[in-house]
Amino acid sequence: MVAINSVISFAAIASVPFGGVKDSGYGRIHGPEGILEFTYPRTVVRARFQLPIAFTSFKRTAGNDKLIVFLTKTLKGRLG
Repeated sequence: MVAINSVISFAAIASVPFGGVKDSGYGRIHGPEGILEFTYPRTVVRARFQLPIAFTSFKRTAGNDKLIVFLTKTLKGRLG
């Protein structure tokens, strides 16, 4: 889209990127380009079930460690 002396036309259409390139303006504030410019990708993980506190603390027993290894191998086979 090209507009001469009409900045408002860019701002009125939310799907049109707004902002120039290089020295004319940095970044774009509308559309997918705005999302990429102003956000940082993050990983969000949601647990399927709550682990017992014994598995999440540093004071684990050998039996707990074996169970964790077994569960990891079993779930990884199903998930991956």
